[in-house]
Amino acid sequence: MSFTASTIEIAALQALQTTEQIQLLDVVDALRAHGLSEFTALPQLIVCGDQSSGKSSVLEAISGVPFPRKDNLCTRFATEVILRRASIAGIAVSLVAGKARSSTDRERLSEFRHVLTSREGFPALFEQAHQVMGLSGPGCNAFSEDTLRVEISGPNQPQLTIVDLPGLIHSENKKQSSQDVELVKSLVANYMANPRSIILAVVTAKNEFANQIVLKRAREVDPQGLRTLGIITKPDTLPSGSALERDFLCLARNEDVKFQLGWHVVRNLDTGAADCNNVNRDEQEKLYFRESNFKNLPSRCIGIVSLRKRLSQVLFDQVRAELPRLMEDIESGIKVCRSALERLGPSRASIEEQRAFLIELSQEYSTLCKDAIRGDYEDTFFQEGSYTNRRLCATVINLHVAFEEEIRLRGARWVIVENKSRSNQPNARTREEAILKVYKLLKESRGRE
Repeated sequence: MSFTASTIEIAALQALQTTEQIQLLDVVDALRAHGLSEFTALPQLIVCGDQSSGKSSVLEAISGVPFPRKDNLCTRFATEVILRRASIAGIAVSLVAGKARSSTDRERLSEFRHVLTSREGFPALFEQAHQVMGLSGPGCNAFSEDTLRVEISGPNQPQLTIVDLPGLIHSENKKQSSQDVELVKSLVANYMANPRSIILAVVTAKNEFANQIVLKRAREVDPQGLRTLGIITKPDTLPSGSALERDFLCLARNEDVKFQLGWHVVRNLDTGAADCNNVNRDEQEKLYFRESNFKNLPSRCIGIVSLRKRLSQVLFDQVRAELPRLMEDIESGIKVCRSALERLGPSRASIEEQRAFLIELSQEYSTLCKDAIRGDYEDTFFQEGSYTNRRLCATVINLHVAFEEEIRLRGARWVIVENKSRSNQPNARTREEAILKVYKLLKESRGRE
């Protein structure tokens, strides 16, 4: 089957873009394509939330990429969906090893590379990724710091990165240890701390929002709520007219936990409706919001269709605001790299160049040694401000002078005095005593002179 953009229902993402936004995001994506994200933070969408909050369903509705979203299956590693514009359409999937991985593991994970032609291959691919990262089988880890990278390219693709992160854990249990709790906390914190990321803080209506720690984590890295957009999921689980529904309506109106970007409400696709496509999902959502109490909210704050448009503007504003600082970071990094390259000297790629470099280095060393011995300190190696012991000749002469003074002042075994009774030094001798002692030593030391 030939691959087209419609094969994976990616058209939903095109609603995120306008002509002006595409031009600006093209610049950012070009930087990402050259690997700049390894050295500086680039704008991206970060989907965060507690476990089973509906993050993956939201991400699937936004991106058109089918993420695991069963109630008993949580996200166990970060998944980066990178969308790029290219003349040839395709999907490339790979694994990026976590920082704690050994060189052997890094090499093994780097071999995980697949090319997909349809969305049907994603479920099996996620299972393969679990196995390669050691998340399947007895005694396996519950979570991983590795990242599954899904790169979707095509002539009509938008330019952005969306990241699905493991759900935040409240406490350990028999399946999730305290180490797992800290690992997920650290992983999510690192992504959220990126000042150029837009935090999509997902809150489920199946649980009181005050009990969901994602809001606390978002406040820690974004105290003023400048780059956080709250998303309420599963509103259809709220009893109509209940106090809990009123609380979530208040939250959706940005009257409780306030974010400058506000809140948005979406109705998730039911777990049992796995075969439903995005079009049917959107129609079901529209029907719900026409009949529920959430219908009184502004239309721009409800539904996945308006969320795509809203994210479009939010992402564009974030990129536009961060671009000047991003360019400063790039220029600073270029200066550091150039300085490091200059310290390395000219290229020495061939054997002849390497041999010539070593010969020149040894000659310079020999010349410096000769200058140090002769006391010729014209070279910058010996200039003021350098280590004083580099001036070998001066150091040796100074040591000679210090030794002579030490011997002259404290080198004698006896101190000759006129009157021994007036001296308090234990090694004091009169002239007569010293002559007698020397005479005795000479007699005892006679040989065949």
